[in-house]
Amino acid sequence: MTTLVTSTMFVAKQRPVVALAADGTFQLTLRLLDRVGPDSRSVESWLVRWSGPSAAAWWRRHGEQVTAGQPLDVVLQRPRLFYSRHSEFHPAELHAAVRRLALAPRRRAAAAGTDRAEAAAVFSPVSSPPLAPPAVAALAAA
Repeated sequence: MTTLVTSTMFVAKQRPVVALAADGTFQLTLRLLDRVGPDSRSVESWLVRWSGPSAAAWWRRHGEQVTAGQPLDVVLQRPRLFYSRHSEFHPAELHAAVRRLALAPRRRAAAAGTDRAEAAAVFSPVSSPPLAPPAVAALAAA
């Protein structure tokens, strides 16, 4: 059974790498950041690779939109943890292969009218439905 990771991660400042693998297959490598907890400033660094025709088609369609800070909804497979003795700031790095990748909307809490309590409720591990921002709730009620 393959281990899967499902999350919304953010594109790091490091540029994506597009290259051909040794066998000539298209390969996309992305550095992604995953926030640890709703209020945490701590992040995990992920290095993810996606190969094949589906990766090439996705890159042609969305490549220009993949900039630092862009959120991505990801499903990753075969996560592995690698330790580095050469870096005191990032001693560990996670690697995985992409199973599914999709652009997520950029959310701005202030523009959407949400506050920290609502944002915390959205990320809460409790299985209650997420809270809608007041502007969306007003539209739904109309």
